[in-house]
Amino acid sequence: MTRRLSIFAVVITVVVLAAISAQAGGTKYQSSVVPVIADMAGATAFPTMGPGKVLMKSNGKCKSKLSGVTDGVGIPVTTDNSMKLTGELTGDEYIVVLGGNFPGMGTVFEFNIPVELKSGKGSAKVDQSSQFALIPAGVHRASVFDKLEIYEPPLPADFAACKLVIDAGGTVVDDPNNPCKTGLMVGASGVIIP
Repeated sequence: MTRRLSIFAVVITVVVLAAISAQAGGTKYQSSVVPVIADMAGATAFPTMGPGKVLMKSNGKCKSKLSGVTDGVGIPVTTDNSMKLTGELTGDEYIVVLGGNFPGMGTVFEFNIPVELKSGKGSAKVDQSSQFALIPAGVHRASVFDKLEIYEPPLPADFAACKLVIDAGGTVVDDPNNPCKTGLMVGASGVIIP
């Protein structure tokens, strides 16, 4: 009888652990992106974008999709496609900034995702699992996402610093001066209030 109870306990434990793993593995953050009209005093033309979306899975894989991105005079933006062709940032990429914090560590972070565009549309995939691997063992692994912003390419003076960030994995930790978000903001997570 004791042996049967032990086997039963092991089976229940395996089932519970499998259920917890499946639940943790299936969590994701997904948000819609809405256009943001930059506050440019006296401007009659400004960059903008249409709806988009960003998705991050609990395994650290992130996808972003942008659409309707125009320049200051309303022309759909096309970038040089360097990230897709060579993996090199050239300074014309738009930047998706996904930010939040790890409560278990009290650490604030921003993931910077460069996106190439063609006729105002573009998408990017980034694997941030290596960043999650930096969380020490024994620390709670929950993350809170509270920021999603889309920026025009960084200002020329900030390009080299932004390139260093992207080349090192795209993550900025506890730094309010993210060099990848010095261009105008054209989109953010949220709703458009009528």
